[in-house]
Amino acid sequence: MEANTLAGELRFPSSALTDAEVELLAGNWPVAEQLLRADLERFEQIGDMGHYASLVLPFVDALAAQGRGEESRAAVDLAASHAIDDDADAQIGVDSSQATLLLLEGDLAGAKAHAREAVATAERTQYTTAHIRALSGLADVLAADGRTDEAREALDSAISLAQEKESAAHERILRAKLGQLAAQPPATA
Repeated sequence: MEANTLAGELRFPSSALTDAEVELLAGNWPVAEQLLRADLERFEQIGDMGHYASLVLPFVDALAAQGRGEESRAAVDLAASHAIDDDADAQIGVDSSQATLLLLEGDLAGAKAHAREAVATAERTQYTTAHIRALSGLADVLAADGRTDEAREALDSAISLAQEKESAAHERILRAKLGQLAAQPPATA
C-alpha cells in the first residue's frame, strides 16, 4: 500500500495497471475492475488524465466481460475529451474502447471505424500489447459484421505479435477467440 501511495503522490502510475492486466488475462474480471476503478478515480482526482486514458481500455474490457460494458461510457467519454493527439497509447485505448462500446450498441460502422483507427495508430508504435488488443478488438467487430475471413486475419496477426512478445497468455486467449470464430456458422447473404 505504501508504494501505491507514494506512486500516487509522485504522480507515477501504480502497479494496479499491471495487476489488472494480469487479472484480465486470467479471466478475473471483477478483480481487474476493482483495481482499475480505484486508479481511475485517483487519476481523475489529481488531474492526471494521461494515465487515466491509459486505464480506460482495460476498464472497458473488464466491464464488457461481465456484460456491463455500457457502465464504462462516462470513463471513455472523459478519456476521449482529454486524450492528447500525439499520445498514441491514449488514442489506441480511446478508439478501441469506443469500438467496443459502439459494437455493444449495435453501431457496426462506428465500431469498425474506431477499431481500424486503433489498429492504424498501434501499427505506428512499438506498443505490442496495445497492438495485440487493437487487432483483437477489430476481430470482434469484423466477426460481428459477418466478415470472418478478415476477423481471422486480424486474430492471426495478433497471435503473431503475441508470439513475438512471448506472451503465452495473450496467445492462449487469441487462439480461443480464433476457435470460437471457426465454430461460428458461415454468414448467409
